[in-house]
Amino acid sequence: MALKPTQKPEEAHPDTQNSLFAFEPEAVTPAKDAPFQSIYVHFESREDIEAFAQLIGQHVTINTDTIWFPELRVDEPRGHR
Repeated sequence: MALKPTQKPEEAHPDTQNSLFAFEPEAVTPAKDAPFQSIYVHFESREDIEAFAQLIGQHVTINTDTIWFPELRVDEPRGHR
């Protein structure tokens, strides 16, 4: 609902308990396990994928779409890298 020029925010949303904050943006907190940076890498061949996997010391296949570096182990608690 849009405000009329003479209308107060609390009049626009009478059913909202905190109507003074109805027009404030919602706070967004990044996830604790969110990556610091993501980099897209493109490969020309399967051999290039194998060379990259050997270089970083991780298992990378044709089906791998994401990896963590250094490798994130499944048994490690998330958010405590």
